[in-house]
Amino acid sequence: MELREVERNRLRVFSADIPSDRVENEELQMSRTNPFQSESLTAADREILAQGLSALLRERSIAYELAVKVAVARGLVQPDVCDFGLPDILRLSRVI
Repeated sequence: MELREVERNRLRVFSADIPSDRVENEELQMSRTNPFQSESLTAADREILAQGLSALLRERSIAYELAVKVAVARGLVQPDVCDFGLPDILRLSRVI
């Protein structure tokens, strides 16, 4: 895996080149083992996780909207929703 620094809209982020077969294997492994289906989590635990993810989604969505407004006002490229983790939060919300 190669880690390289990428400059995006004057903000430095790090990007990793991960072989596609490794990503597919990790996704397959994740689909086989769902930590939210474990007997160790009660209904109350799942409810707390759901509320936390909902709050996180709300906060990240507001941050994304603000970043888009700033980018548009400055004539820059709009940020990607993945930069704010929105797809991951939605995916986790569906899993619970």
